Amino acid sequence: MSRSSSNSEEDTSLFRTLLRGEFSIGGFTNQDLRRCPGKNSGQITRLLKRLRVHGLIKKVSRHYKYYLTELGRQVVTMTLKLREMVIIPELARLAVQA
Repeated sequence: MSRSSSNSEEDTSLFRTLLRGEFSIGGFTNQDLRRCPGKNSGQITRLLKRLRVHGLIKKVSRHYKYYLTELGRQVVTMTLKLREMVIIPELARLAVQA
């Protein structure tokens, strides 16, 4: 994902969207993910390609739908937990010290 803080918020929003229950059952499309703020169709297409290459999502044959793989679900969940439980508190601690 991207390195700037505003993009980090966009990536976090996208990861939360991927974990929504409705997408576990029916899969998700590029159009579903475009509802996340700050991403256009081309950016979502490139993101889907990267997630597929790394085995985090799988494409449904002859459709434009994707599902998170079990590995993908674990990686996205752990990324969000790590951000909430370690990164944000550490940044807050550093801000107080400064």
